Amino acid sequence: MVLVKKFLICLAGLPASGKSTFSNTLKESIEKKYPIIKVKIVDPDILREQIMGETFQPEKEELVRKANLTAISNSLQNGYAVISDDLNYYASMRHDLKDIAQKYEVPFFIVHISTPLEICLKWNDKRSNPIPNKVIYEVKEKFDYFNKYKWDEPDAVYNLAEYVEIENAAENFLQYLEKSVELKKKQKDKSKETRTEDQSYHESLDKITREVVGKFLKQEIYQDKKGEILECRKKYLKQELDSQMKKQEIRDDFSSYLKKALDI
Repeated sequence: MVLVKKFLICLAGLPASGKSTFSNTLKESIEKKYPIIKVKIVDPDILREQIMGETFQPEKEELVRKANLTAISNSLQNGYAVISDDLNYYASMRHDLKDIAQKYEVPFFIVHISTPLEICLKWNDKRSNPIPNKVIYEVKEKFDYFNKYKWDEPDAVYNLAEYVEIENAAENFLQYLEKSVELKKKQKDKSKETRTEDQSYHESLDKITREVVGKFLKQEIYQDKKGEILECRKKYLKQELDSQMKKQEIRDDFSSYLKKALDI
């Protein structure tokens, strides 16, 4: 199994849940197995420090958010696979990343690092620079869990407290990636094919119904019914938008529809 070179992984979880350790381990696993793939980890904490310095300035958080999304977009444009090492605790944050993945037509994955609150608090205490515990509680309170939208269902969930070696969790997700990237590529190709077929059918439906209307209106007996004929066409287009009829079927069916509607 060969991975595509570019994809976007959105991590979501509480502060001190092990996201950075997981992302770094996953990056190493991917690049070791697939040297052709270069993985970029985008960490908004680094961007925040660059923008704010050592003093937190809440009025600059919007700048950090924009810089984070720009860094992810630029990394994908430059050929990297990207891991968003952020809290991503709001569904809207995850949707922003989904939009970027769609824009650049790369597979998108959500990984919920579900390490429980009490473990996060313990791990935070062991950090060389722990954050205030109240921040972890606040994120826990605000966290949008994954039960509102189908697109927001996590591809994988890892409680890192259950893993003696984080490498095992990373390897498990790499195996998932290998299977899912090919599946998502097939789904994307099928979706493109369907959109092309739909576009072709819609163009035929529009063109042929216009031609039929034109032929009717060339006959003097129908000219005083122009408004009625055009209204019939609108209804017919709406009714048959997804029917996928062949060209001659459209012509015959719409002609019959008009005659019946006009009581001919």
